[in-house]
Amino acid sequence: MRNLFLFLLLINCSYRLMAQKATMSGYVLEKSSGEPLIGANIILSDGASGASTNQFGFYQLIVVRGRVSLIASYVGFERDTISFFISSDTSINFYLNVSSLHEIIIASEPISISPQFGIVTIPMMQIEKLPALMGETDIIKALTLTPGVSQGTEGTAGISVRGGSPDQNLVLLDGSTVYNTAHLFGFLSIFNPDAVKNVTLIKGGFPPKYGGRLSSIIDVTMKEGNKKKFGGKASIGLISSHLTFEGPIKKDTSSYIISVRTSYLGLLLLPTYFAFKKQTIDSYLNYWMYDVNFKANQRLKNGDQMFLSFYHGNDYLFTKNNDQPYTGKFKLIWGNETGAFRYTKIISSKLFSNYLFNYNHYRFSIKNFTEQESSSGSTSSDLFVATNASDISEITFKPDFDFSLPSQQLNFGAAVAYHWFHPNSLSLFENNSEITNIYPPGNDTLIQASSFAVYINDRVRFLKWYSLSLGGRAFTYLAKDSTYFFFEPRLSLGMNMKNGSEIELSYSVMNQTVHLLSGNGAGLPNDIWIPISTQMLPEHSEQFSIGYKTLLANTGLRFTLESYYKHMNNLINYKPGSITFFNTSQSWNELVETNGIGKMYGFEFLLEKPQGKWNGWIEYTLAWNYRQFSTLNNGNWFPSKYDNRHEFGIVINHDLSNAWLLTANWVFLSSRPVTLPDAIYLDPDGNYIYHYSSVNNERLPAYHRLDVALTKNLNTHRGNKSKLTIGMYNVYGRVNPFYLESQQSSIYKNGTEIGFVPYIESHTLFKFLPFASYSWKF
Repeated sequence: MRNLFLFLLLINCSYRLMAQKATMSGYVLEKSSGEPLIGANIILSDGASGASTNQFGFYQLIVVRGRVSLIASYVGFERDTISFFISSDTSINFYLNVSSLHEIIIASEPISISPQFGIVTIPMMQIEKLPALMGETDIIKALTLTPGVSQGTEGTAGISVRGGSPDQNLVLLDGSTVYNTAHLFGFLSIFNPDAVKNVTLIKGGFPPKYGGRLSSIIDVTMKEGNKKKFGGKASIGLISSHLTFEGPIKKDTSSYIISVRTSYLGLLLLPTYFAFKKQTIDSYLNYWMYDVNFKANQRLKNGDQMFLSFYHGNDYLFTKNNDQPYTGKFKLIWGNETGAFRYTKIISSKLFSNYLFNYNHYRFSIKNFTEQESSSGSTSSDLFVATNASDISEITFKPDFDFSLPSQQLNFGAAVAYHWFHPNSLSLFENNSEITNIYPPGNDTLIQASSFAVYINDRVRFLKWYSLSLGGRAFTYLAKDSTYFFFEPRLSLGMNMKNGSEIELSYSVMNQTVHLLSGNGAGLPNDIWIPISTQMLPEHSEQFSIGYKTLLANTGLRFTLESYYKHMNNLINYKPGSITFFNTSQSWNELVETNGIGKMYGFEFLLEKPQGKWNGWIEYTLAWNYRQFSTLNNGNWFPSKYDNRHEFGIVINHDLSNAWLLTANWVFLSSRPVTLPDAIYLDPDGNYIYHYSSVNNERLPAYHRLDVALTKNLNTHRGNKSKLTIGMYNVYGRVNPFYLESQQSSIYKNGTEIGFVPYIESHTLFKFLPFASYSWKF
């Protein structure tokens, strides 16, 4: 009876407490365009509480009834303050003006660290200022300038986050999964900066709404288009051009944006084509890529919104070799498609809902064939044709909800997905007769899988200085008549100290239900995505992290320190010497070692100077990264190929004048592991045999380079803004190794070869590379 009385008393107190409070909600929008501002801050003037806008610019904040004063702020925009008396739940929208200060001051917050540690957001204005390879701004390359994120070797796609492999990054474009982010063999990503509004990297303290990968979430949101007026942007660079249109469909209610990007590298290669036709050279290469982004949105009278977005992109590579009387040809095509329909609804002032239905598809195909010319010069039938292809598709439905309560924020939802895999389809023809199709048998078997997930997360503030985020994700995965169940707890505990410093502890469990078999080709997308099976179990990780951040008194500097430990199991790795393009002797599931384990730990440092004519940041990462397979390296631990002990980066912006901006970045990565033979010998047939005693037994030389860009802000003859950028990639011509090749130098005596001396030859791509680009708005 006593317990019942206490329970009823608690309910009564809670009811009275709720009755004394009301909910503020609404959107924070850019006044000139109507675009939502993601991550804008809404706080009470006394600092007692606050909230941030979600990816739709929507906020929810519970306040005590009575006179309140709210301040809305966003990097690069003027603050807006509204004071009024609130007696019930109220909806208020904020419309912020772009700051009247010079643009470099507008974008003076180069990295915005969210209330949660392990989350990095770089404003697009800052990304566009960074020096870029051949003048092409790239958001993925920009993320490598932040702690804990390492770039792959030049010419390879993907990034490594806290020691993970590229396939362990979940990349989302408007909620749709992207399985390959590479254009131009990894030198560019598929994300056109003119179409991107926001990019967020999550590398620790993962919210339960995300799942399916072990290392990071890269969440990219496309722009929605100007709801006020029609406009656009065009740019011309050394290798590609961009064209963007945006404007209202119905003013203040609906809008659209369409952005197209294409390369003309093929035009620059035309001289080699003409030389090939004249038979002055024996081979030529042609390359072309394009992508298209489209998004439209409609705001309904009741405040609900609908969004439709689409992406399509392709890369084409074609080579031709002339070895009379035969002509060899090689074609490589790869690309992505994504489509998403989203509906958001404000169910009540406390409950915001978001429903997403999306589709994505990734494919690549390789065709290698030989032709013979007749005596008349015409091309006869193909002598030999080999075709290899792989693709993956999926559809997903995700309902998601945000519910506000006093001192806490509840997020919950679900995800239902269906997946189709064609891991590897190989066809061989000779003299127009089929040698074999789908060889070896089973490579082209359609694999279907489905998954269902539910998640919940509760973020609570208590004892004034503390916050607790507690939740979990549970999901099932059905593939090949096997059912897997996973539960992933997520926890973070934060403390705000009186001096403004913050400390946070976090713990996350993640599982990955797809594996990527990636060959060693330099940037070539010879990737095979396969689902988990009884032979290749789901990858699993546990990550602990702790972070500390503070403002250094009287310096204008912000310092962040994070440390992490991550353990993974059920990893896979290609067997030494595996061939991935046209392997006719083994199926893909026979090419890998399984059941590997990994451990990664390290420290990440970030020092920022957010404001002033001189601004930028310095980042340093000290990390260890190891793997172990029972069938590799005699079962001993060995360094992962992503093991970079030291990573160092500097980004500097200097406002030279009202029109000129100087930007520079310097990066350093310590030596990366590589497997080299420790002995080479000849077999009885005279073939070279390479002996490897261990895995990743040597290291490449350290990688470092300096990039510089100078930007001039101009106006067109019609008074529109334009920009000219010139710069240099790898200013001091550092010869960074692209790949290593084993070579032999023969030893002769009296004109007779008596032996050889083996050596390793290093190849590089770029010593220094100037770039230029020009863009203008209309």
